[in-house]
Amino acid sequence: MLVRVFRRSVAVVAVSVLAAVPVYSNAAPADDARPVGMDRFYGQQLQWHPCDIANLDKAGGECADVLVPLDYGRLDGRTMTVAISRVKATDPARRQGILLANPGGPGGEGLDSIDLLGDVLTPEVMATHDLIGMDPRGVGESGKSPRCGWPVGEMIRSAGLDPLGFVHDTVQSAGMAAGCLIHDPEAMRQFTTRNTARDMDVVRGVLGEQTIDYFGLSYGTYLGAVFTQMFPDRSGRIVLDSAIDPDRYWEGLVQDWGPANERALDDWATWVAPKDDTYRLGATPQQVRATVESLVRSVAWQPIVVDGFAIDDHWLPFVLHGMLMNFRLNEKLAAVVRELADAAGGPPTTARALAQSHRGIVAGRRGLEVGADRLR
Repeated sequence: MLVRVFRRSVAVVAVSVLAAVPVYSNAAPADDARPVGMDRFYGQQLQWHPCDIANLDKAGGECADVLVPLDYGRLDGRTMTVAISRVKATDPARRQGILLANPGGPGGEGLDSIDLLGDVLTPEVMATHDLIGMDPRGVGESGKSPRCGWPVGEMIRSAGLDPLGFVHDTVQSAGMAAGCLIHDPEAMRQFTTRNTARDMDVVRGVLGEQTIDYFGLSYGTYLGAVFTQMFPDRSGRIVLDSAIDPDRYWEGLVQDWGPANERALDDWATWVAPKDDTYRLGATPQQVRATVESLVRSVAWQPIVVDGFAIDDHWLPFVLHGMLMNFRLNEKLAAVVRELADAAGGPPTTARALAQSHRGIVAGRRGLEVGADRLR
């Protein structure tokens, strides 16, 4: 069984009802909405500038840096900036407020709100809400913190097929965490979910809003839930897609991916088996699954080098994880597995299907490059 293949939760617990509510007041928040000692943060004036992000620039977006405390327990201490973007409501007369989004991770860059919200936006939402993107503290343009120097760009991967692989990943992960802390331990220890939620409330106050409407994916659902608990009076309409069980976060969440991945792999095998003439992966679901498991065992002994990147038994399950989560990717996954199977045991290659559909997974996703301690 391919028990080490990971998969995100696919439960969608809410749908957008953003347009069907009364209009918010655009007045600045009352003084009692500002925690003691936070006036200089909530009262700051933003300097908006072009984002230099294609989707945002095309939509007329603008970006700014929001000053926040590094440590909310020491308001007179170090500060940092959180990068945000804004695409204004297309119908100012009907504007209802702001819609802030988070793409998940933890460690996902969120400035490109148009790209993140593309699947859920309607003309009505575009008309009535300013779309707010945000790179969480320590991510992307927020904080400009020193990079950790990780040898890989993604922490979520298979432990491999044997105890030596598990030991290797355990030691490497410990070194990666230590590498993050050694540069600036004071800063790194402040890259937490609760502090990100506090940053969100500063963004709300700076923009002069009473509440935040919010859309979160995956880890973004956890962040959204934390925000509503910390700032219930500042929480508007909250949409949580692929929600995380807070009682299972983080270790329990990853453990739960195993059974979900097994089911997803079986579902995909059932889909691809009748297409054996096209993909040559097996004429029955059992044969398709056997092909995938054989490929994982093969790359454990001889990794497949694609565009200079070695896909082994640590990374192939992660490629599967990234594509099994969405049935719309069935065809792309079949093409990827076929290409990798053809390349197994051979010289370095370039896999077109893999490059076109999921280059980010093979190269190692950019998120989590700075944080070892965003899981609280």
